[in-house]
Amino acid sequence: MGNICVGGSSMAHQVNSPDRVNNSSGDNQNDIVGEIINLRHQLSEAVNLPQHQVDFLNNEAPPSLRDNYRGLDRATRNDILVADMHHRRLTQGGPHPATSTQDSINNMQTRVSAWHDMNEALDHAMQVHNYIPPQYVPTINPSGSIRMATLTPRPWES
Repeated sequence: MGNICVGGSSMAHQVNSPDRVNNSSGDNQNDIVGEIINLRHQLSEAVNLPQHQVDFLNNEAPPSLRDNYRGLDRATRNDILVADMHHRRLTQGGPHPATSTQDSINNMQTRVSAWHDMNEALDHAMQVHNYIPPQYVPTINPSGSIRMATLTPRPWES
């Protein structure tokens, strides 16, 4: 079957045959399912940090970076669960999650970007931590704040 036009020349309307309507909506749904699967895989890979970064986070990372990592990890795992629910709904007719499919896709795209930022922040923090010159050491002020202090001897104090 093909498409036909109905009405006179002044009021022609295109009418899609039922097989074309179903195919185009199915293609759109397949595109959405493919996008969900692709983003889900990207997020799954992003959550799995190399062991040296995990060790740094657990032992030496600043608390703020550690907290940011944990929050991002928690939010990402939630996004992965929601993506799985959307995938099941679109392919098997499962229950609809609370968020729309497009909101879920947008959240996952944002998380992928956030993981790139997290990896950059981790790399930077690891470089700073590894390249602190030996004459500087972290010291705790009486107020409780931490700062880098110079412990090199001064010529006038010899």
